[in-house]
Amino acid sequence: MNKNIKINFMQKYLIICISIFCASLSFAQTVNFKTPNLSNRQYFICAFQGAQTDTLARGIVPPDGIFSFKMPAQYANYCGILRFEAGADKWNCVMNSENFTVINEGNNLKIEQSTENEIFIKKQTDFASVCDKVEFIYKGLPLFPENSQLVAAMNSEFVNQNKIYSAMYSELTRCQLYACKYIEIQRFTNGYAQRLFLPAEKKQNYAALLAFYSDSLKIDDLYTSDLYSPAQKVVLKLMNSTAQYGELMVKKMQQIRSDNVFRAFADDLATQCQRNSWADAEDMIAQYLVNSNRLDKFSFAYKYSAEVLKGKIGNSAHKIDGVKSLKNTILFFYESDCPHCVEQIAEFKKYYAQLQSKGIQVISIASDTEPTIYKELANTFEWENKFCDFQGFEGKIFNDYGVRSTPVIFYIDKNEKIIGRYARLKETKLIE
Repeated sequence: MNKNIKINFMQKYLIICISIFCASLSFAQTVNFKTPNLSNRQYFICAFQGAQTDTLARGIVPPDGIFSFKMPAQYANYCGILRFEAGADKWNCVMNSENFTVINEGNNLKIEQSTENEIFIKKQTDFASVCDKVEFIYKGLPLFPENSQLVAAMNSEFVNQNKIYSAMYSELTRCQLYACKYIEIQRFTNGYAQRLFLPAEKKQNYAALLAFYSDSLKIDDLYTSDLYSPAQKVVLKLMNSTAQYGELMVKKMQQIRSDNVFRAFADDLATQCQRNSWADAEDMIAQYLVNSNRLDKFSFAYKYSAEVLKGKIGNSAHKIDGVKSLKNTILFFYESDCPHCVEQIAEFKKYYAQLQSKGIQVISIASDTEPTIYKELANTFEWENKFCDFQGFEGKIFNDYGVRSTPVIFYIDKNEKIIGRYARLKETKLIE
């Protein structure tokens, strides 16, 4: 091939590639609004990223109610829920590559030119209809004798509605649209599983909800919905122990595809564990995060996890200058003006004699930075070993044990091994 022809071909090829690239950059998903009943009201348009709600646009609805919204460039690949709010009026729609029109006249919401949103609205309406009938049955059953004809009729109707619900749910699980995935999550946060359960079947319902979260729900899908925090609250209610929570969260992190979602979810878990001092969960989550190779070593979740592992259950206790032995010892990390710490200090004072009778040594370590504040409270403690280097959370003992919040209580056994980490003295089960 002639050299000049080659060059011309390459130039044309590059021009075409650049044109396609630029066209893709210029594309922005557009939503057109026709909302005459909301004219002159202030509106907000929001998207979701985990627990964070991002306001993408705000303004005043024009007098004729007609206006357009374009997704910002940084949300070009967003697949999730978009919320529109104007005073008491608010609704969700699905953003997933389609341009569409939202029409709201009176209480009638329609979305045109979007197959996904048409399915979204229809399925939500269908499920709401069944669940409203079931809720009516739930409320009615306790009002009548078990052997009454009304109860028999309600039980029969429950069976009928359950068949309808199960068929709808089965169809939902076969659908790959984000709208369907969202409705599955919505069912979960409302306390409904793959089928309906009577109030007396609470355990079976909990087991089904837990199975859905564990095996079916994808954090990547949850992350771009308005159900991120509600779903996590439901999960906490389903847990029997912090160890179970730790195992489940590690499993969920292993399923996450997006690195951005992984990092955000890891930060949220670290914050949750830090706030509650869940030792068993902390250790499992921290161990996984440190070894995951998916976190920047300067991220909050990584740094927190590395600190947690310093005081991991099973580790040998770190020596404390001035203390001969840490056998059968409780280490109590606190801050004098921390309300939860003050509650625990009252517990230690109340049960100190009982701990002494069991041969348990108490050592308190404060994160105070003001000597006056520290001494005023510490001088009221009966135990001998009280420490504070006035370096706050950067103090040596705090660093040795990886403590970044208070109160934290460690229990060290006769072999000077850490066998427990708690937020409250009663959790140690050393007092009666």
